[in-house]
Amino acid sequence: MRERKEISSLMRQMNYDFTHVFAEPAANYYMDLKYIHRNYAFELVISDNLFSGVPFIKAKMKLPVIIVGMTPLSQSSADTYHFGYGLQPGRSAGGKLKQYIWNYLLTRFTLRRAQQVYCQQLYDHGVAYNGHTILDVITRYADVYLQQGTAAFEYERTDLGKNVRFIGRLPQIDDHTELNQATVNKLAHFQQVLLISGDVSTDKFRAVINAFDHTDTLLVFCCDEVEHQFLITQQPHARDNVIFTSRSDMAALMPFCTAFLTNGEYEGVMQAIVSALPIVAAGLREGRNEVCARIRHFGVGIDLQTETPSATSIRRAFRAMVTDPRYKVRVSALSEKLHSIEPGAVILQTIFDLLNNHGPTDVPAASLNN
Repeated sequence: MRERKEISSLMRQMNYDFTHVFAEPAANYYMDLKYIHRNYAFELVISDNLFSGVPFIKAKMKLPVIIVGMTPLSQSSADTYHFGYGLQPGRSAGGKLKQYIWNYLLTRFTLRRAQQVYCQQLYDHGVAYNGHTILDVITRYADVYLQQGTAAFEYERTDLGKNVRFIGRLPQIDDHTELNQATVNKLAHFQQVLLISGDVSTDKFRAVINAFDHTDTLLVFCCDEVEHQFLITQQPHARDNVIFTSRSDMAALMPFCTAFLTNGEYEGVMQAIVSALPIVAAGLREGRNEVCARIRHFGVGIDLQTETPSATSIRRAFRAMVTDPRYKVRVSALSEKLHSIEPGAVILQTIFDLLNNHGPTDVPAASLNN
């Protein structure tokens, strides 16, 4: 989308995304699902927490809906900034007043166009707009909101929705990938290893390379084949402390690493926490600022608060991961909480209850307390 790329403001880009990617296709999703349902009478729908067709499914098709949080908790709260700001909750009286004003501005002005479009889509089909924010409409229509992660990595809320369940980290097909012997041998030669994943721009790649040029730190870039070929062209010459691996190797690599550099992609951050790996974050757009803000808030790493970190800031952040044991202690504690939750059991019980018209059962103790 060329028009989108020309938008430099984070808030204006967010409004563009919610208008054109989220709100405008909503009714079409509903029509598609109605057509599918005529040919295949499914009894329950599971979607992610950003699927704008959820209210239509619940209100018009009368089917139970489970949404799965693939981002940090997107439900609004009087205790937090609305999703999208990437700001930590206000604690002082002044901070809470600022938070209230900013939340008001987001709903009344910043996302006004997106909310108007979505509200019209719902109104045309006789569906009520029952949310405070555009994302609340989805979370409130869902029977159950299965939030990936743990309550210990989420801001405290006194008004948390009763349909929210924390389910830990969802298992991935790549969790049991084995590294090839050449990669294992390379890792064995370095005491400090920085794992890099996420969309790596030319500027970020060069910053990372320059930050650790002529050092004994191994840089491991997890990327797909296209990115691999592109990044190789950005190297002025081959370096002994740089290797490229597939994204599917990430889970297997983490136990060998010292820290994880990410743009705030949520699944990668969840995997790093599961692996008790301190995090250096550099991302702002597409909701990644929300992930990075939580990394900063809960002290499991350092948020550089930029899309384009400098070599100096990356090097200093990595050095802090090495020299300050508190990051490792905090991320290890979070890792234990994630490991204590069995997501499969929570998901299966939720599906069983909804299909048997029992409604969702009480939240298991592990998913409440963790």
